Amino acid sequence: MIRVKRVNKQDLCPQTHSFCKSSKAIHEYLINSLGFSVASCLCFAIEDGDYFNVYSATDGKVDLKTIDEYSKAIADELSAKAQFDLFIHNKQIILNFLKTQDIDNAQLIEQKDNLIFILEHAKNIAILDKSRICLLPLITQQEAIALKPVTSVNETKTSNVNKLFILLPLLLLLLLIATYFIFLYPWPFDDKKIEQNNITNPQLVDTNKKDLTTKVEGAINVKVDKQENQQENYADKILLLDNLLKQIDQKLLQIQKIKSENRKQTEQNLELQKQEEKKVIVQEDIKKDISQNSKTKKLKKCHLLKEQDIPTLIIALDVSRSMIEDYYGLTRIDAAKKASLAIIDNIDKNVEIGLVDFGSCPSATPRGVFDFSLRSRLKSIIKNLSFYGNGGTPLIETLYIFSDIALSTKGQVAGVLLSDGEDTCPHTAHLDICTEVKKIHKLTPNLKIDVIALGDWQHSNIKCVADITGGKVYLPQDAKQLQNVFKLSTTNLQEVCIE
Repeated sequence: MIRVKRVNKQDLCPQTHSFCKSSKAIHEYLINSLGFSVASCLCFAIEDGDYFNVYSATDGKVDLKTIDEYSKAIADELSAKAQFDLFIHNKQIILNFLKTQDIDNAQLIEQKDNLIFILEHAKNIAILDKSRICLLPLITQQEAIALKPVTSVNETKTSNVNKLFILLPLLLLLLLIATYFIFLYPWPFDDKKIEQNNITNPQLVDTNKKDLTTKVEGAINVKVDKQENQQENYADKILLLDNLLKQIDQKLLQIQKIKSENRKQTEQNLELQKQEEKKVIVQEDIKKDISQNSKTKKLKKCHLLKEQDIPTLIIALDVSRSMIEDYYGLTRIDAAKKASLAIIDNIDKNVEIGLVDFGSCPSATPRGVFDFSLRSRLKSIIKNLSFYGNGGTPLIETLYIFSDIALSTKGQVAGVLLSDGEDTCPHTAHLDICTEVKKIHKLTPNLKIDVIALGDWQHSNIKCVADITGGKVYLPQDAKQLQNVFKLSTTNLQEVCIE
């Protein structure tokens, strides 16, 4: 844990100020619910008088930037771009968790809306050791004022439906009032005319009194009958309108249900689309990296020992949760890093070396393909590899990254796959690894994969990865044997050219 920033409370907007007070406890809850690798993409704050101290869960050299600045700065850096994509992915996982899952933590329930606001609008990040990224949960008052709420199409449609639902009863009331005045209300114009004639002609009143009385009584009876009929019609119309309103309510409920289902389907489709786009971007970056390296590399006076193109070496290291277990005095991941670093300097300088690490579903992380001039950078990346997993091992996705690199390479590709477990990702664990490897070998016959298996593999079918591609399976029993099998697996790559 390391402090990355100190900020005055008065500078923060109310949402950020409220969230920071309980952010430490919420951060621990997110780690227990989503795993350390996902929750660590969000920094947390601790109150210190008039200030908040903001901390990252991981250590390292701190560099503060905005998201936009960092995104532009790493446009041409493959490994940094992969880490940035992972940060965006983990942030979206937290957002989906807040919006779709039932939460049983009282502090997070209270701060849920504030955290969603921060995840969607916070701009500042901390970059640790130029790789791990942590979002600062800080939004100033000026930044909050500058934010303009954007109404979505669905919200606009919902608002229009709600307005219509409010106006409809008013329109019906106006219609009923108009009906009353047109058909039921007694209009007095004719009676006033008769009264005026009676006043101006008293003689006519006396002579026609009986006739007038009879007419008035008849008119009253007719009017009463007419009012009774109209009242019956009015009751029928009210009943009809009541049924109509019930039908409208049912239709509105159906519309809301359809909109909810469409929204969920759209979110699922967007998530799948993002995963596919990320995979395509990774593949294109690998091809671009290999293409650039092949253009810049000059092999003068190099005579191949064999009649073939210069081969490429790919090392894939498992960095999942199980790799932190003890392995004869070291952790498994430290033993793997030490063994891989030991053989890099012995590889022929004309051979390019690719690196892939995998320890978090849904996909592995390709670090790039490095020529001789970049081997110091390659070793630095290996030294800094650490467990960041959420309990998943994307083994099949790693094999497909082997295939992507082999497709972009003319010569033979030698792969070294080190792992201590089988594929456990939900979207690939049900697949048969042997069937998938047969597909890969048919597509890239120039790819040979050696498997270095740590732990208990008695019931695993990992052996078919090596059998199908023409590689070998190694089962080292301690850290020293692990270094020896790394050297043995790469013996043919230690000298491929004579200067």
